[in-house]
Amino acid sequence: MANVIKFSFEQTLGGESVETNFQESAENRARSTRSFDVVCVSGVATTAQAYAAARGHVAAAFPRDIFGNPIASISLAETTAANRAWKFEARYSSKAEVPKDWYDYCYVDSYDGSSESATRTQSLGTRIFPTPDGCAVDYGGAIDVADGVARGVQIASPIDRFSVRLRLKHTPERLAYLRSLGAYRQKTNAAPFWEYAPGEVLFESYSFSLAGVADDGSFKNAYFDGRLNFAARRAEPTNIDGAEFVKGGWEAVWALKVEADGADGRKRLKTLCAYAETVYPSADFDELKLARLGFES
Repeated sequence: MANVIKFSFEQTLGGESVETNFQESAENRARSTRSFDVVCVSGVATTAQAYAAARGHVAAAFPRDIFGNPIASISLAETTAANRAWKFEARYSSKAEVPKDWYDYCYVDSYDGSSESATRTQSLGTRIFPTPDGCAVDYGGAIDVADGVARGVQIASPIDRFSVRLRLKHTPERLAYLRSLGAYRQKTNAAPFWEYAPGEVLFESYSFSLAGVADDGSFKNAYFDGRLNFAARRAEPTNIDGAEFVKGGWEAVWALKVEADGADGRKRLKTLCAYAETVYPSADFDELKLARLGFES
């Protein structure tokens, strides 16, 4: 009769631990473990067969921990029930991982909400919205014009910032990719990017460091470890003295106001039209070659 071997895998109570420290090196930032009971429920299995089955199970069900770290080591200990039950532990750590694909992992590393302000005096694209009793006046891309002078507008809005973590193999192709990232800084997404609409995501900055160089100077296991840093602002409905429009994520808005005689004969400011200004150029973020991971991962 054939020896049909089947296993069950049960994570032990309290069988997951997480260790976080705050060393400067990202290599040692966080690691975790998962523990299982491995039971042979059919047939007779050797410890080597149990090890192979347990490794396959955890690789399929839990390939990475909550930090995105891969499996670093696996240990298996036989219990008193010979060839029937084992204790199994998987340890996860960012150390000793050598990328095998374009990037070996790519995930949202951090996410926070903040706000910022900046003054912009020149538009990259102007849309004009006259008020019901106003008229359109074109200032050729100058923002917030008064007495012929562009005073500029303050961009101040809550924004969401997030960083995407990548680890790249040390190859000439990946190095060329890193050098190309500067062309995308301070640009917005020309097309939908994850769940954001065009124009809502700004590529702010990036940083990478080289790791995995051997003591003898060998680059065989070397890789680039770093982050791409983004900021996002949603498009939002806007109403300025009756001029209604949708403000794009990173557009600036301002209104042209002139003095006018009121019904009572007193001078008042009258809004002629509102402006929505494009202040950042756009780029195709698909060229960044990031995984379609979104924020649900």
